[in-house]
Amino acid sequence: MSDAPRTRVAIVGSAGKMGQTLVRLANEDPEIELVTVLDQGDAMSALAAFPGAVAIEFSSPSGTRGLAEIAPSAGVSIVSGTTGLDDAAVRALDEASRKVPVFTAANMSIGVHVLGVLIERAIAMLGPGFDLELVEAHHRRKVDAPSGTALKLASIAQSARGAASLVHGRRPDLRAARSREEIGMHAVRGGDVIGDHTLYLLGDGERLELTHRATNRDLFAHGALRAAKWLSTQPPGHYGMEHLVGSASP
Repeated sequence: MSDAPRTRVAIVGSAGKMGQTLVRLANEDPEIELVTVLDQGDAMSALAAFPGAVAIEFSSPSGTRGLAEIAPSAGVSIVSGTTGLDDAAVRALDEASRKVPVFTAANMSIGVHVLGVLIERAIAMLGPGFDLELVEAHHRRKVDAPSGTALKLASIAQSARGAASLVHGRRPDLRAARSREEIGMHAVRGGDVIGDHTLYLLGDGERLELTHRATNRDLFAHGALRAAKWLSTQPPGHYGMEHLVGSASP
């Protein structure tokens, strides 16, 4: 076993599905020391007892905001995987990043990050002659739609296409073909789907389908724990998957 110090981790949102997975995997990881777990009703101020730790949170926009507001004074870094953040939570994270390291990602999967890179390159190489439609599917209990991952991928597609507008589904009151300046987005909810995202690039006589399918929730927790280990050695700032991927071997 390596003599290197273990990364001290706190789990915020420990009662949720992702929180439970994080607790299990953190306890199994010899490079992680799980110092505390917090959930709804627990005071964020308890983190002050663990300066230098990395708080990983998959909770809610209000939970994210509460963590971001206490993190600088508590001296803890933040890895946030919560989606559907409101403006107040985003501002709180940005403010915290001035004093402590903050890592945010709508999806902690390395594969989803690579999908984004492939989307950017494919759109640039194919040119404007291909129509773009993004479809995502999640379990029936997911609250936000479209998913945070879908919105991130759509943003990448918009930047690559240039000035394209994002249209959610089809307007029933508008009987018109999709224009070249539009990117369609569709959210599917049902069953126990963990997360599927597909960008269709549709041309005349051919099409490409770039897809990522999550088949195990553990992959998101593994990504968050990897981010925590990396973040523990970084200076204050706001980081994302583009900083983590390629910075070190998995």
